[in-house]
Amino acid sequence: MIEDHTSRHTIARQLKVAALQGALLLLIVAAIAGLVQGISMAAQCFLQSGLIWLFAWHQAWRRRELNRDVVTAAPFAQLGVANRLTLLRGVLIAGVGGFIFQAPTPLIVWLPALLYSAAAILDRVDGSVARRSGQTSQLGSELDTAFDALGLAVAPLLAAYY
Repeated sequence: MIEDHTSRHTIARQLKVAALQGALLLLIVAAIAGLVQGISMAAQCFLQSGLIWLFAWHQAWRRRELNRDVVTAAPFAQLGVANRLTLLRGVLIAGVGGFIFQAPTPLIVWLPALLYSAAAILDRVDGSVARRSGQTSQLGSELDTAFDALGLAVAPLLAAYY
């Protein structure tokens, strides 16, 4: 029981750190966009992507108890590399969402395309990493589905706006 409590505390702490790391990455993306189109574009990009990231991160937070082995249902002590990659995919999708309602310029159009491409690559990698590391989890499975849906909402919205 003490071990389970410790792992829950560790997972919660790791998710909080991931939230801050994601926000920092989105701030960098917004700053890059702002260099091209100014501070108001950067602020809007960060606000939009930050709200989407908050939603995505909340999906992980409310499912944190599912960081368990799919087969044995034993809890994992750490979040794991595969789940971290899945969270990174959520950050990248949120970054794409930051460009919705932004005036497309040739330099800016490529940034969300690169972010979404990286997210698509991570979608293939995270499951493979989970299987190779022996840490396939219910959390990873559910986040994968949730972030697939998020990506399928954000990318078409951006494409339609462009």
